[in-house]
Amino acid sequence: MLGKIVAIDIADELVAAVALQRNLQGFEVESAAAVLVNEEGPQAALDRLRGQLDMKNAQVVAMLDPAAVSFRTLSLPFSDLKKIRQTLPFELEPLAAQAVEKLVVDFLPVASGDTGTRVLAAAVERSHLAGMLETFTASGLQPQVMELRSLPLASALLREEEAPADGLCLDLGLRRATLVLWHRGKVALVRSVLIGEGGLGRLLDTAPDGIGLEAVSGEEQSRALGRLAREIRLTVNGFAASGVADYQPGRLFLTGCGALLPGIARRLEAELGIACESLNLLERCAKGRLAAKLQGWQPRLFDGCLALALRAVRADSGFDFLREEFEPASRLWRFDRRLRLAALLLLAAGVVGLVDFGIGHYGLVRRNVALDQQLASIFSRTFPEVTRVVDPVRQMRGKIDELSKSAVSLPGFREDRKVLDLLAAISSAVPPSLQVEVSRMVIDQDGVLVRGTTDTFNTVDSLKKGLETAGVFRDVLITSANLDRDGRQVQFELRLPLGR
Repeated sequence: MLGKIVAIDIADELVAAVALQRNLQGFEVESAAAVLVNEEGPQAALDRLRGQLDMKNAQVVAMLDPAAVSFRTLSLPFSDLKKIRQTLPFELEPLAAQAVEKLVVDFLPVASGDTGTRVLAAAVERSHLAGMLETFTASGLQPQVMELRSLPLASALLREEEAPADGLCLDLGLRRATLVLWHRGKVALVRSVLIGEGGLGRLLDTAPDGIGLEAVSGEEQSRALGRLAREIRLTVNGFAASGVADYQPGRLFLTGCGALLPGIARRLEAELGIACESLNLLERCAKGRLAAKLQGWQPRLFDGCLALALRAVRADSGFDFLREEFEPASRLWRFDRRLRLAALLLLAAGVVGLVDFGIGHYGLVRRNVALDQQLASIFSRTFPEVTRVVDPVRQMRGKIDELSKSAVSLPGFREDRKVLDLLAAISSAVPPSLQVEVSRMVIDQDGVLVRGTTDTFNTVDSLKKGLETAGVFRDVLITSANLDRDGRQVQFELRLPLGR
């Protein structure tokens, strides 16, 4: 995707943004800014931020706080993404705390195989999403993508060849952290972790190199980091116990404003027993660089926005909650030439369809006329006494009704027992799937004798069982069943005594 992309993250403590320009050599971080959220709220912080960045003709992408999102891992018996998207709301309905109609749902495939697909499903309340969009709209901005915080950063790490197959990404705020866990190179779990009311401290915008952190006391830090480490261990152990016993995170990557705390990576490594590394995503991107005029780049504050902007540049997969009524109108016309081409193809397909329909209709009319002629011929041969044939189908039905009401009984039959009735009972009682050829049938006042051939002895037994359900025979007797001379067919004879 060419042009400028501005990625914005509205967090509890601050609003951060990165403007990225795509060029032939890769990309350039054109500008970046971070504004603290004060008592005026995030709307005012976003307005101040916009005054510091040039967003003209830029595509805006944004992030949601995972604390407002619920996650579920589900297994579905198919891999078609369209079917998965259609099925997810029904799968989440018994698990959701509220009606699915009030949620916007998206998903990421986690694993797939012959038995189906395992997905990480995420759902956010429509009211919360609408509130976020109102904040952007009030500042004159319209996001084209709404991702989850920390997910683009984890995806950027997984693109690296040396990335561990199992790992963790911790986006550390002052009072809440987002933990992304991946397994075998796929994001498998996202969890929002509460650090505590006191948190790690507060941010200051008076630091000489940008945003600084005024930390809480050492004792409070130890308690907060202890709670955080305990939650991370519980998450890792719970994931391993869910059927992934071989899960062993090779490294924890640390970012976020809480990572400004001196020595935080070393202290977490000691608490968790997992190698911890403070991130600097720009250094890891071989094709990226900072603009010469840009000063005060702070990786801990801007890495998340940079990763989101890179996701838009690379068109990587991920979450996007701007769906249904929240889908931006500009997205629908982004590929205008493709839409025109699709319209032309649709028109051509419509013309071809109309021609095909006309040809098919003409063929059906001709076939209908031929069938009418055949029916008239059959009717004339069957009922030669009728000299005027107007509607052969209706006239033939009338003749059949007359025959069924007439004396089509054999001598000795009761008035309500006719040959046609017996034939109808036999026909309806024989399963259509049986391969049976009747060579002789004798009907008298005592019963029916049936001779014929079929494929197997089992078929003879199935034929007997079917006739027993006809309700007009006292019994069904197999008087003979033998292979023919070639040994390929079974010759059988059945006797069906009539009920009294």
